Amino acid sequence: MVTRSRAGLPAGSTLLQNRERGIPPGSFRKMSAGDQQNVLDEAMATERGITSKRHSARGSKVDMDIVKSDGYAAKFSKLDMPRDAVKSLHESAVAMLTHRSGSELEDLVLVSRSSGKVVARSTSGTVPFETARNAEVERAISSHPRGDLISVHNHPTNIPPTGSDFASAGYNGYGCGLVALHNGEVYYYKVGEVPFLGKSFDKKVSEKVKMGLDEYDAIIEVMRAYERSHGIKWEKL
Repeated sequence: MVTRSRAGLPAGSTLLQNRERGIPPGSFRKMSAGDQQNVLDEAMATERGITSKRHSARGSKVDMDIVKSDGYAAKFSKLDMPRDAVKSLHESAVAMLTHRSGSELEDLVLVSRSSGKVVARSTSGTVPFETARNAEVERAISSHPRGDLISVHNHPTNIPPTGSDFASAGYNGYGCGLVALHNGEVYYYKVGEVPFLGKSFDKKVSEKVKMGLDEYDAIIEVMRAYERSHGIKWEKL
């Protein structure tokens, strides 16, 4: 059994932490020792704000006429959650797109489904194409029950959710996540009961890109496959 100490966490808390953060303990135990360590290492890397989302493209400029339109707001009304939470998610998406327009940087906001309020923000990240976890985000994750938090962050490169996004959502126990693309698109995503490594998801995307698909379409194809094999849910709003 792999211990948490190697991944920088207290030993003996593996199953508890995995259960609290969305990795079914039964599934985790069935993994090989190597895969268990990969899950822990990747989860800790994601918590440090290190993701696999690295691209050569620069962040795109946001068309604020689209983002501030009634049509953009209507995308969020499709979400099956309390009105206050929908309002907070919409306002947060508009704010981060306004803040990061033309930038390669990403903001992260956590909203509580039960209260409908924003409970954490990370808007000072300096690493391109990666969200940054701060003390506010850490406190929100540790103080809210699994499934209550909804994450929303922006994608300057206009791609759907990545393997890192799914891995982070599952490990942190988010109820679901939203990605606000700089071109005005919004994606909803949610992990299923079968855990997987974000890097394995991203590897499949890379394989499809090598076969001639662009990255956007490759991610869509992999999400469709993982919807069948791993029970993930996703939707372009």
